[in-house]
Amino acid sequence: HLDVPLSDVGRQQSRRLARRFQIACRPDSSHPLLPHFGIKPLSIAAQFSSDLSRARETGQIVRNEVPSLARIPLLTTPLLRERNFGEWQGLEAEELRLRRREGGTEPPNGETETQVFDRIHQALHDIASHLASAAESSTKNVLVYGHGGSLRALLCAALGLGAKDMRRFRLENTSLSVVEISGFVRGGKIEIQSGRFVCLNETAHLLPNDIFDRG
Repeated sequence: HLDVPLSDVGRQQSRRLARRFQIACRPDSSHPLLPHFGIKPLSIAAQFSSDLSRARETGQIVRNEVPSLARIPLLTTPLLRERNFGEWQGLEAEELRLRRREGGTEPPNGETETQVFDRIHQALHDIASHLASAAESSTKNVLVYGHGGSLRALLCAALGLGAKDMRRFRLENTSLSVVEISGFVRGGKIEIQSGRFVCLNETAHLLPNDIFDRG
């Protein structure tokens, strides 16, 4: 996998995301994490990240700037890495689109969509098993920092969708997506009973003069 570091723009966006969580996690805050959905107060049970530097640094920036998150370890795993694009690794987006038009969707000597989806599915099982082993409430919120492709796969896996569904939407850098799922863990694997999107690709914190600036 190509480990591209977080850019200065990425760090700025990460700090704006941190500000959003900083306000939403305050005990006296009047701002929910998601104003239109009323999710508050916000309590996080665990934090997970891809072990690649750009996702890991995003998680570290948020964790370091939010007191309630600073007490929770940021657990890293290679299972949340972006797709390995093989010979297409490092190409610009337009060049990638051209290669796909010419030769299909699977990169030479890289991961197939199915391989990515299977890997991310294992990450979901591991996250659920970690949460199930905790002794606290059965309802738990978890933060996951990843990449465009790996997070799209994770959202699809959590909702019982397939690998091909990853192509149906996109995620902006440092966007916020929330899924609500219920199920149980058996034999180290999660069995999902129901799931729904609460929000997808939400970027209010990146807008100038957003409500979190006024928190």
